[in-house]
Amino acid sequence: MQEKRDTPILLICAFTIGIAVSVMVHFNTQLAQEANGTLSILVNQLVSLILLSSASLISQEGRRWKDRREKAAWWNWFGGLFGLVVIALNTITVSASSMSMAMSGVLVGQCLMGMLFDSTGIFEIEKRKIERRRAIGLGVSLMGCLSLLYGFSFSPTSLIMLLLSMITGAITIFQNNYNALFSKRKGPLFSARHNALSGLVGIMVFILVFKRDAFSMAPAILSISPHVLLLGGSIAAAVVLGGNLLIPHLANSSYSVLVSSGQIAASLVIDLLLSKGLNIQMALGALLMVAGIVIGR
Repeated sequence: MQEKRDTPILLICAFTIGIAVSVMVHFNTQLAQEANGTLSILVNQLVSLILLSSASLISQEGRRWKDRREKAAWWNWFGGLFGLVVIALNTITVSASSMSMAMSGVLVGQCLMGMLFDSTGIFEIEKRKIERRRAIGLGVSLMGCLSLLYGFSFSPTSLIMLLLSMITGAITIFQNNYNALFSKRKGPLFSARHNALSGLVGIMVFILVFKRDAFSMAPAILSISPHVLLLGGSIAAAVVLGGNLLIPHLANSSYSVLVSSGQIAASLVIDLLLSKGLNIQMALGALLMVAGIVIGR
């Protein structure tokens, strides 16, 4: 069987998803500041679920869902829980180190996990041979990832946080492929909707067991701007659905590198708009990562 090539339109879509992720994080952070972290996660999951359920009802897939169902393993129904783990780890690493270090570690973890999925074919993903040209391209992309870490001063605590942030990036790519396998069985919209549902159930259980005081901030939601309240969850729904559609057709290494590059590009623009200046190191790292994709094609 001839190996599929990554077409330009798929690469552009992956880069766009990365941009969307950074915009989503910006609004999620703003929502967490105006309400609280736990409640903001609950709101985002609820918004995603409502949006995806509505899309499923009016779409062609929603009208034919009974004909599209295939049996999925019991362990494939918990995709939203991985998202909660990622959010929790992001909060820990950013709080204990810095946004730049945490983001750099996440991107390295994403790229390494993407290469692992390509070489092993886990979750029924197409195996991609690491030929010489692709190996050189992946090497250049990995250099771009690692260059993001240059210049940081590492204490024992920051090294632990860096390791945790790399694990966070690896879990993100794992979750994307886990969701894509469920999507293959149930359809992209069904998978994305259930991802939001399982995440909503997970955060509700967490609040009821560990964080009941989170509901005391609920009245504050009424004073929050609608775009801050709704955009994070709406973009999250689009990101999960986009991943379900793209991952079966795109090499994981290409997907992870381009999503990471899109995240960096959007973060740089957001920082400029917020008058935080331009991070030259991150810009050069992103260029190296994209150059690796071009070389590897």
